[in-house]
Amino acid sequence: MKPPLFRLAAAADLAEASQWYEAQRPGFGREFLDAAQDAARRIMAAPKGYAVVYKDRRRVLFARFPYSLVYRLIDDQVVVVAVVHAKRNPSVWHTRG
Repeated sequence: MKPPLFRLAAAADLAEASQWYEAQRPGFGREFLDAAQDAARRIMAAPKGYAVVYKDRRRVLFARFPYSLVYRLIDDQVVVVAVVHAKRNPSVWHTRG
């Protein structure tokens, strides 16, 4: 399987959250990115192993942060459509493809 493809909006979500965490404490942004990378690895190990949460979108939770990667499977490609805080309204990413 190919490496995960991050849509532009998802990459922007990831960068924004990482910058916020880095501003809270130096090095914390890097830890956030490491948690995101771990979540992506878990997806790749079992892409169909996570529950469908909306239409064909699945979600994997970060291990240490209140975030998740929301992704779709398109053929043999994992496509990350959003990086979402657990308290954020899910309708924000429902329209992302």
